[in-house]
Amino acid sequence: MAIQFARCEYVSRSKGGNVCRKASYNQRTEIRCERTGELFSFQEREGNVHHEVLLPEGADLRFKNSSVLWNEAERCERRKDSQVAKEFVLALPDDKQISLEDRIELTRRFAETHFIEKGLGVQLDVHEPDEHEKNWHAHLLVTTRRFREDGLSFEKSKARDLDPTIRKGCVIEADIWGELWRDLQNTYFEEKGYELRVDPIGLVPQEHLGPVRMRHHLSEAVSRSQMLQKANVELAQDPQSILEALMQNCAVFSQKDVESFLKKHVSLEKRECVLEGVFSHPSLVPLYHKDTGQRTAYFTTHNVRAEEEKLLRFADKIANKSAPVLSPEAIAKGIEGRALSEEQHKAYELCVQSGQNLSLIQGRAGVGKSYVLDGIRMAHENEGYRVLGLAPTHKVASDLRESGFKDAKTCHGFLFAFKNNKEALDSQTLVVIDEAGMLGTELSVELFHAVKKSGAKLILVGDDRQMSSVHRGGIFRILADRYSSNSAELRDVRRQTIHWQKKVSEDLSKGEVRSAVNLLQENKVIQWTSSKEEALSSLLEAWAKERVNIPTTQILAQKKVDVDALNRGAREILRQQGDLGDLEVTCVTQRGRINFAEGDRIQLTKTDKDQGLKSGYFGIVEYIDPETKKLILQLDNKEKVMVDPHTYDGLRHGYAATVYKAQGSTLDHVYVLHSNTINQPTNYVALTRQTKSLSLYVSKDKAPTEASLIFQMSREERHKTSLLFDTQKDIERRQEEKPFTARLKHKTEDLVTKVKDVFHDNKEFYKVDIPLAKTEEVTLITVQNAISPALQSVYEEMKHPAFSRATIVKKTFEEGYKLYGEEKAIAYWESKKEAYFHLYQQKLNQVEKEFTSPFLSYMSDKSRDLARNAAQTDPDRALKFLKNRQASKKAEQEAKDIKMQRSQEQTQNSLKERIPSFKETQKIKSIEDIHQKEFTEAFSAYFRFKELKYELKKSPEDEPYLKAELRKLGKSIYKNKEAFEHIQRLDPDMSQSIQKAAAQEKAKIHSLDRGGYSL
Repeated sequence: MAIQFARCEYVSRSKGGNVCRKASYNQRTEIRCERTGELFSFQEREGNVHHEVLLPEGADLRFKNSSVLWNEAERCERRKDSQVAKEFVLALPDDKQISLEDRIELTRRFAETHFIEKGLGVQLDVHEPDEHEKNWHAHLLVTTRRFREDGLSFEKSKARDLDPTIRKGCVIEADIWGELWRDLQNTYFEEKGYELRVDPIGLVPQEHLGPVRMRHHLSEAVSRSQMLQKANVELAQDPQSILEALMQNCAVFSQKDVESFLKKHVSLEKRECVLEGVFSHPSLVPLYHKDTGQRTAYFTTHNVRAEEEKLLRFADKIANKSAPVLSPEAIAKGIEGRALSEEQHKAYELCVQSGQNLSLIQGRAGVGKSYVLDGIRMAHENEGYRVLGLAPTHKVASDLRESGFKDAKTCHGFLFAFKNNKEALDSQTLVVIDEAGMLGTELSVELFHAVKKSGAKLILVGDDRQMSSVHRGGIFRILADRYSSNSAELRDVRRQTIHWQKKVSEDLSKGEVRSAVNLLQENKVIQWTSSKEEALSSLLEAWAKERVNIPTTQILAQKKVDVDALNRGAREILRQQGDLGDLEVTCVTQRGRINFAEGDRIQLTKTDKDQGLKSGYFGIVEYIDPETKKLILQLDNKEKVMVDPHTYDGLRHGYAATVYKAQGSTLDHVYVLHSNTINQPTNYVALTRQTKSLSLYVSKDKAPTEASLIFQMSREERHKTSLLFDTQKDIERRQEEKPFTARLKHKTEDLVTKVKDVFHDNKEFYKVDIPLAKTEEVTLITVQNAISPALQSVYEEMKHPAFSRATIVKKTFEEGYKLYGEEKAIAYWESKKEAYFHLYQQKLNQVEKEFTSPFLSYMSDKSRDLARNAAQTDPDRALKFLKNRQASKKAEQEAKDIKMQRSQEQTQNSLKERIPSFKETQKIKSIEDIHQKEFTEAFSAYFRFKELKYELKKSPEDEPYLKAELRKLGKSIYKNKEAFEHIQRLDPDMSQSIQKAAAQEKAKIHSLDRGGYSL
């Protein structure tokens, strides 16, 4: 993959830098620094596949030796804090079609364009990736001074005009270099005909938040959360946008939900009008109570209801297909050596000998679902089935693999492979979906469609009392009720062995929260504090004391803002205790800039297949490379992976995690921070993960009393699915006496629906987009109603085409405005904009330069003006168009040249063949010479005739002269009958033109003979 990453750093003496050492490392060679006497040698290091030194014209060739070049650079610097060189690191494309020569040429062009042409010297080194990696990259070590005119040394003054913008010792315009690198790569790919485009990296620099005290950690985390939240007033006044926002996570909403949303995003005077617009929207569907038929306070939309009904139809198709009962031998093999409880045995029999093609296992938290699934898998494999394990997250998929499923992957990963014909299902495939309660409706529709279409057998395993999908979902409970005869339930808790912990899990699974809280109080699990700040501090203090003796611990919180604060606090404790390494690397992540050191616990929040990183995994930073800043991670599953922080932004500290991330996990010791927004499913997951110890920290400013705590923990989750209700259409269909027209209408609708189901194809689901950062709640983008003239001026400037690709700068401006205010944000913009205007003007100049190409000489002034106007709006697109036209015209000309050359060769061969025939006798030597001369002259005239025909097409203004010349040539060719016969065989089309021209010339001569010149 080609990316636009380009980093610039100074080699500075004040930071201990030595350019000879840097050059030695990049080249993997030995260089002695004459200034210090040190000998630097990196000959044992591998990876350098190309080295060269590039010099501007006139520089002494002895500087081609990197030792000579950099010792001279060191000699010219007198200050102890001198910046001796600049180093650029460029990410090179790793695509298979890109060769080493391509990578070298790309790097060389970048160096020549930006440094060599401006009088600087460059050491260029290309490094190949280590085994199992793909990070091809190049190092450019650039002099800070130009060469003198005599080329024997450097100028006295530094090339300050070429220096990047510096702030606090750091280069702050990496985005500009990245965009220059991107444009150069894209131009090169087009030139070579490669179907590649550069992937931009959207890394937004944010302030570094160092750990101080708990109050500071909390306030900083809150600030970041507020910074990430966005709300757009204009969109919030559009009923369709409001409905889409409300339906992202839930299929059902009430008027109260809409009013709450409008209260956050719409001014008071406009709310009533917008509210009316929402509830008069044509896509709105009122919902009715299933038993009484009475209208409820809830609503859904036509699209959401249709999607959920489609899921049920697909499920019915799967369930109505019978499956063969496994053989007695296979059934026995699956439970061989297993001590199954009565309810586990029922679940096992349901899946292996009931003949059901769709089975559901409802397993409460910690009841031993994995133990039963392993037996079911083994029985089916012994019967010859392929068993495929699917899961909503990488973590659950990993757990499936650890429990024996050789073929286990995420649901999304499977579907994309299935869509691209890289995965297949058939009637001899068993699909087991673990944690099916976490599936969203749209994802479930695609999975069920794949199973239905292929005739595979399906087992769904989940718990409707735990947390469901973050997207619209909640279907598992509906399916369990609908196919109750196909369902088995596991209730006996096995994760907890301590009696009271086991009883707490059972009580929570049954919704008996009061009983569970009483048990937690009796066993001193609940730690009450007066404030949230104190709860955070107390939790971390207890965690710090016990982690020495109990290393396998995990902190859980409901909100990401609390997770951030806990992670910072935990890390500060480890730093104070000396448990973290001295070397730290600052990484740009999805949660801002975060420091990592050796010994840090981390979690991966993003999947990167190229680096082998999967979201949801936890681990420890084992080693940090001081040169490359790459991290070696030891994951909890004992696997080791390498992370390049320059290309991966999914790192996060892992001391604390959200409750949602912990679902499906079994942990030894758990510390939970209570939130007053908790509900039954979240609470159930949080308090049932542990096998040994549990601590719950509750602040009285969030839950003043035990009664309020029980109330908060007892809250039901919002209705996730509209299938719990009827629609008016459902009620009409159930009426006993329906008119014939209504019955006919319903039958027609059913037929149309069946046809649509057969041809189901949700293209939008398979579109790969860059994921947007999720916020704590559904919000839209904020636009301020009143802004200052200065700020308005900046926004107007941003509309200029020069900034069409300045996404990073615009985003940084917005974040800076929120964090630091208008003055600093505008100052940042002023420091950036000139570089973009300069780049824009360069591209416009390049457009004018392209017009000088001989291959564009055919363009009229009007066409050129149109191209110039297009370039004003999008210079990149205009340049691409002009280059494509040049390439096309060049290809046309080359084709004509080849045809002409072949014609000439054929003529010459014909002449050679004729020569012996003229030499048959010496008696007519004089006649032979005359014939030979006339024959050659006729063919010369033929070639001239073709050239004039081509010129006539290009220059119609010369038509009278050219036509007269063509007629004369035509006559001279046509006179030599023998030559003309050869031309007819070689070039039939042109021979007709010659004959026509000869006839025209003859007619003209006759006309003149008759007095054609007289008026």
